[in-house]
Amino acid sequence: AVRVGILRALAEGRYPDVGPALVGLVGDKSWDVRRRTLQALTALGDPSVAEVMVPLCDDSEVAVACAAIEGLAALGSPLVVPPAIRLLDHESWQVRASAIDALKRVRRRESIEPLILRMAVEEGRLVADIGEALGEITGRFFGQRLESWQGFWETFKDRFEIPTDEDLAKRRERAKANAEKYVPSGPQTTYHGIETPSRK
Repeated sequence: AVRVGILRALAEGRYPDVGPALVGLVGDKSWDVRRRTLQALTALGDPSVAEVMVPLCDDSEVAVACAAIEGLAALGSPLVVPPAIRLLDHESWQVRASAIDALKRVRRRESIEPLILRMAVEEGRLVADIGEALGEITGRFFGQRLESWQGFWETFKDRFEIPTDEDLAKRRERAKANAEKYVPSGPQTTYHGIETPSRK
């Protein structure tokens, strides 16, 4: 409990030069200490700590695995891409959600096909998350329309290049202007009048 409290304070305060002390706690037997350590390392904003965070993407505790994936993504580390792609098939939807978000934030070409394949078998809210991730990576905004993503990738996969941040911003604005043309496919559930793809 004391370690958790100190780690929360370190994450909140973003104190410099504590990285070496934190690294020693990534293997702590307490899952909450491991999770808080990852959060404190992430708060430092130092990409050099990314390597010690990668193994925890496969932690047996879901909260720790999510913290590792999310932390690496927050640091903008490309080291998150291989484990995030692999964890798209994880049994926990929370881990899959963290992996999808990480691939959205750390935009890489190799993420596109695995995300499209996952969209074909995913359900509920995560289908929308995958559509958003693919949009951020590619600059195409097909939403949840699986057939459109499959057709796009079949056509362009041999020559596709990730758009620059500037180009992506322009494409996002164009897509926003045409948003009414893109209606999510499939049955929609409503909650207090708000449409949602969630099942529960």
